[in-house]
Amino acid sequence: PHFHVVKGGGPIGVVEKVDATSTGDLRMLGLDVPAYAVSGGSARLHCRFTLGDSPLYSVKWYKENREFFRYVPSENPPKKFFALRGITVNVAESDQSSVLLEQLALYNGGTYQCEVSADAPSFKVVTGKGILNVTDLPKKAPYIRDARTHYNIGDTVDIDCVSPWSKPAVNFNWYLNALPAEPPNFQIRNLSITHNAVLKSVSRLRLKVTEARFINGTLSIKCVASIPNVYMGSDEKIVPRRFDGADATTPTKSADDRCLSKLISVIRKVWASYQ
Repeated sequence: PHFHVVKGGGPIGVVEKVDATSTGDLRMLGLDVPAYAVSGGSARLHCRFTLGDSPLYSVKWYKENREFFRYVPSENPPKKFFALRGITVNVAESDQSSVLLEQLALYNGGTYQCEVSADAPSFKVVTGKGILNVTDLPKKAPYIRDARTHYNIGDTVDIDCVSPWSKPAVNFNWYLNALPAEPPNFQIRNLSITHNAVLKSVSRLRLKVTEARFINGTLSIKCVASIPNVYMGSDEKIVPRRFDGADATTPTKSADDRCLSKLISVIRKVWASYQ
């Protein structure tokens, strides 16, 4: 099994308190927020604006309408941090147009706002808003369980792909011999188990083994778990065809797997009751 992290980013929409119709006015161009930030990592929020002919009075930063950082060029020092639970700002790396948030946790997600004020004579104020999403990535790669050591024609493949705790839940994709395995030709069920605001994700694949599913005497089954733009992990089982007389066994489960199996068994019964 393996997994890796990929980074992504993108602009967020803009809200202006006052329309800026003149090229000489203070104008808000946008508040850029990373599309995703990773728990334990950092994120830079960039407030883009043009002053025009107006001198800058201040730039204030808010989370959920509570101020946590301010830049006032006329003051000494110009930077001021206001303690706000869970917010850690690298003051040295922040300036009049951006703040660097560090030691991110899940509760750091939410709506952020930069408020830019011009000095006399206009005293104009413009505001940009954006939403920061903080993700808690799986600490390990997903793994396939309940796969047999061999399969033969007529057997039923009935396996799970389990991804460790994360937020948000991962998306699953299955591949059979490198080709997408999707309904209606394959039975797939996905579920998430919540604990302390994070989720363990499980996907179940069920299929009937036919002659056509074997390539060079083997069956390749791959599970890919992903969080868009942030995370991707996978596990793959390459299982040989079983001929008469061969012993097809299932690997021994760990204590965690046995507990999860019991929970999935209960959920399966609930699913069955609605079919």
